[in-house]
Amino acid sequence: MPSPNETLTEINRIISGLVEVGLVDDQNFAIQKQVRTLTEVTFQGASEVGFGLKGSEYQATYRHFTAKRTYNVKMLDGGLVQIMYAFLRDSLQRHRLGFFPALEREEFEDTSDDLEDVYREWSALHTVRFPIRFDYDISDSKHVVKDHPKSHLTLGDFAECRIPATSPLTPSQFFDFILRNFYYRAFQKYCPTITEGGGVFAEDIHGEERRVIHISVPRS
Repeated sequence: MPSPNETLTEINRIISGLVEVGLVDDQNFAIQKQVRTLTEVTFQGASEVGFGLKGSEYQATYRHFTAKRTYNVKMLDGGLVQIMYAFLRDSLQRHRLGFFPALEREEFEDTSDDLEDVYREWSALHTVRFPIRFDYDISDSKHVVKDHPKSHLTLGDFAECRIPATSPLTPSQFFDFILRNFYYRAFQKYCPTITEGGGVFAEDIHGEERRVIHISVPRS
């Protein structure tokens, strides 16, 4: 399983790759810090993440995160990516992996270069924008079978939306999910190999959660 150092290195490798191909508007590279017994892989500005859990409207949350630079990556279209892990020694205890699309489509003044098709994809009028979050918490006290899986996907701001996932996600798996599904043309054209490699975390899903619709996280 990936260690804290390997996780930090993986995040920063992908961010550097996105910066290199010009798909990022702003970035905060991952840092590591010790919080009591836990080693956190986080970023400057992560202390503001809790604002998004206070029941605020999405518009307010997005604007707050943008103003406070509460993200690892701000994509060219304004989409925000947040990646936070906590380890007890080399054992993953929890993660919060979030994607917050821009509120409105961006108007790109110069579409004469190779990014023309990508700009068109991001600025589509019909696109519905909503936040996405993968959460994991190893704690048995927080786990409620099927109702609050240890690893789960939340779509939008629905408080009880927790779609079970078979395991925690690595940075490469999360970035692959975001890039492949929400930045497909850019991903295929500029960085199709950027999320390759890296280890995987152990599966952590209850048998009853496998019996409902769930997310299957690849093992390789």
